[in-house]
This record gives sequence, structure tokens and C-alpha cells, in this order.
Amino acid sequence: MKDAQTKIVCTIGPETSSKEKIAQLIKAGMNIARINFSHGERKEHRKVIEDIQDVRKSEGKYVAIALDTRGPEVRISIESDFYASTGDAIRFYTKQRKGGIFIPEINLNALKIGANVFIDDGSLELKITEVFDGGFECISQNGHLVKNNKSMNFPGIDIGMKYLRGDDIEDMIFAVECGIDMIFASFIGSRHDVEDVKKIVVNVPVISKIESCMGMENLDEIAWVSDGLMVARGDLGVEVGMGSMFSSQKRIIAAAKKANKPVICATQMMESMISKEMPTRAETSDVGNAVMDGCDCVMLSGETAVGRFPIKTVEAMRMICMDAEKYIRKIGDAIGMCELFPYVSAIVLWLCPADQVERFYASRPGIPIIMVSRSLCEIRRFCMYRGIVCVMYDELINVRSVAERLCIEVRYMVIEEKSVRMEEI
Repeated sequence: MKDAQTKIVCTIGPETSSKEKIAQLIKAGMNIARINFSHGERKEHRKVIEDIQDVRKSEGKYVAIALDTRGPEVRISIESDFYASTGDAIRFYTKQRKGGIFIPEINLNALKIGANVFIDDGSLELKITEVFDGGFECISQNGHLVKNNKSMNFPGIDIGMKYLRGDDIEDMIFAVECGIDMIFASFIGSRHDVEDVKKIVVNVPVISKIESCMGMENLDEIAWVSDGLMVARGDLGVEVGMGSMFSSQKRIIAAAKKANKPVICATQMMESMISKEMPTRAETSDVGNAVMDGCDCVMLSGETAVGRFPIKTVEAMRMICMDAEKYIRKIGDAIGMCELFPYVSAIVLWLCPADQVERFYASRPGIPIIMVSRSLCEIRRFCMYRGIVCVMYDELINVRSVAERLCIEVRYMVIEEKSVRMEEI
């Protein structure tokens, strides 16, 4: 199976946590396995991490494992699901009480009568009508089924939550001990947030999720200190509003390019495939345009975590990426490199330092970069860079064996099916 140059991030959930399904995801095109610590217990996460490690070893694939942190988010806690109808009065409490909707401690003094808040990535809109000691009341502006542990957003309101809390710190320490390869840090609002995370997870790449107004305001400074960015469109769309979502996505991708950092596009990319076997035309264009914009990775969330067709979804996403890459080869940044080396099918970087690999990556050559490295950590780090294929160099085997492996990798990755002889490598 030919691989796409664009990398695919898959969220592992109830539908894909078995070793069999993980192996199928890898064969379908998964490059990074995402584990969302907003759901589940550490005991469950440990088993999933160990299973991914076992499967990637048996499959001989360099699949990275990413921890997605909870971040300073607000999630509701309810005893049972309920349907909120338009005009319903709903009360939220910062202390647990029977029959109420519980949320974590926030700065209630910052809430204003008439302000809008949202639940479940904006699916339910609420308007604040009363703030009282220990909570507040809202009126539902539309109908929606409210489920436990769904996110709650307060756009433009500083609710006074500390960025790094005990649970997040413990999660990150736990995940590093388990051997994860990168951190997806939620709700990054400033460079200081990134620096605080890096003090805890030394030598582990930190990908900053941009999903708030503050994150957009400090975008450039965040890009420079991060190891990558994520366009986290779920909460971001609620925070900035649908009218600014398109331009916000473009700005984040541009900031990542300017800082020479990889960027991931996430949320609702193939959402319909949670329940259907084929993506919509709009989803096909969404994924393809993310590739055209220069995204290194495209990410699946519920599609692979709880969807009915996780393997078909990854296969469809890989095909869409490959179709977009055929076109991108002919335009943009790739033109200069292609004119210089019209018959080059791939660039091989033999035991080069990571910064040199990044310099080649910055040129966006439009052809695969084959990176030969002795470091598994380094190899898995580059799992999120578009067009970079990694080969492990083992000093116990001869150079001829490595060259043969390179030929195999190049033949899988080359665009326009150019042939490559071992002598050329």
C-alpha cells in the first residue's frame, strides 16, 4: 500500500483500543495514535499505550503515541443525559449536589448577565440570566441532548482557571513514564503555558493546541516556543465564532510555517463517517484543502474513537491526502526544488542531526525526505512532519541492507511512480 506524505492522527477509543484494531489502523495509514486523557482512567490508558507499543513493534512501523491533555477546560458532570429544549432554565453549580449540573470551580464574578456560554463544542447555546452564590442560571437558546463530561465554553470571559492543574501534571508525568512520544497541550494561551509544560515533560515534543481567543492573540509567540501547532477547531470555533473560523485556521497554519513548525488540522474532518461508510463531498474538500494549505497532519477524533467505520475512515482520508498531494507537487513552494532536481524522487538524509532535517523540511521540496537515524525517539518525533519517512539505522547490519530498505521506502512514497535504483541511493 502506498502511503500519503501527509500524516494521519487517529484517536484511540472504545472502538479501536484492541490490538487487532490498532494493527488495522496502522495498516490503513495511521502515523500517530492519540490518547485523549479527558476521557477514561489512567489504568485504561496504560494498557492502550502498551498495546500500541506491542503492535507497532510487531508490525515494524514507527507509529508515535500522543497524549492529549485535559487543559484548563470546563466539563459538565451530570447523573444522566437529558434533552434541553429552547427556553429551558438550566442551573449550574460549582459544588456537587444531587440533581444539579456540576462544573469545576470558576470565577463567578467574571460572569455577566446576557453573556453566551456553550456546551458540547457549541451544539447547545445558553444565555446567562442569573449569577448566585455557588453557581449561575442560563436559558437554553436551542434544543440539544446534553451528555455527561461534555465541554463548556465561556467565550471572551476570563473564568480564572490556572493553566496547569494537578490532574494534568500527574497525567503528563504518568504518560512520559509509560513512554509516550509527544504531548498535545490543550488550551495553550501564551508562551508561558508552553514553557510550563516543557518543564514537566523534558525532551518530549509539545504540540500547542490553539483553541481560544487568547491563543489566537498570542499565536506567533506560541509558535516559536512550541514543537508544533494544532488547529483545534472544536473549541476554537466556539471561542472565535463561525464567522472567524476560516481565517483563524489560515492564520494558525501560516504561523506554523513562519516558525518552521509542523501543524495539525483537527476536528470534524470526516465527522459523517462516525455513522456512514462514505465521507461527504464537503469533508473530502476540507481534508484536501488542509493538505493544500500546508498541514503536516490531519486528525480524526470521534471517527476512530467511537465511529462505526474507523478503518474505512482512515483509508478514505489517506486516499484524499494522496489525491491532494498529486496537485500540490505541481505548484507553490515545491516548484523551485523540482526545477533544480527534475529527476529526483526522494532526498536521503543519512544520520543527519535533527536541525538539518528540519532545514530540508523547511524548503518544502514536494518529494519525500528519507531520514536515516539511530534514535527511535527522533524517528517518532518526525512522525508528524509531512513528507519525512524514517528508517532506523542498526549498526549491526550492513549498509547494503539499509540501502535495500531505503529503496522499499522510496518506492512506497515517490510521487508520479518514478523508479529508483539502489545505485542512485
